[in-house]
Amino acid sequence: MKNKQILAIFDFCDTLIGMQTANKFISLCYKENKNLTTIFNEACRLFFRKAGLLYGIRHKKWQLKQIKGLSAKKVEAIAKQYVKNELLPKQNMTVVERMLWHKRQGHKIAIVSGGFSQYIKEYAKNYSIDFVIATELELRDGFFTGNILGNDCMGKNKITKIKQHLKLDDFDLDHSYAYSDHISDIPLLNLTGHGVVVNFGQDIGWAIKAGYEIIDVK
Repeated sequence: MKNKQILAIFDFCDTLIGMQTANKFISLCYKENKNLTTIFNEACRLFFRKAGLLYGIRHKKWQLKQIKGLSAKKVEAIAKQYVKNELLPKQNMTVVERMLWHKRQGHKIAIVSGGFSQYIKEYAKNYSIDFVIATELELRDGFFTGNILGNDCMGKNKITKIKQHLKLDDFDLDHSYAYSDHISDIPLLNLTGHGVVVNFGQDIGWAIKAGYEIIDVK
């Protein structure tokens, strides 16, 4: 194992950042992309959401209709401002400090998230993160189609995407780390020898029962 690297994997929303990030980002994009089609789609989304008929991945895919037709250049500009104005001020510094500790040890850092790669990659530049594995948005001829490219990076899909992007045989997984706040990330937490759950006040009975390390954030 001496020649293998240690990997530290971090979830993004409610782990590194003290908020859910995807919906807000799409809302910011929608403000720059209002037309008859997107306004109608947004009205439908709000109606079905209020009626309890739109949730989870279905809601995420519906909401993405609001970015259809936006240019990659425009979304990149929105992502930069989003990181600067919204995400950096809402960092969970206790978790960020743990990430920086891993960097000082020479460990490789990966952010693995169901959030969108456009803003997570922008955030990662601030810390020279080695790998960003996130939900990708489909581009065609430089414009967003309003569809997810491939699979949403959630739950078990995170493991699939990690295996697609990283050669796991290069890492000492038994001595590696994974950080998340949510029970849906048990597959991610169990990928490494050290699963760490971020507690910001949610029910973590499942994490205590499983014996994960707990990090408390305010």
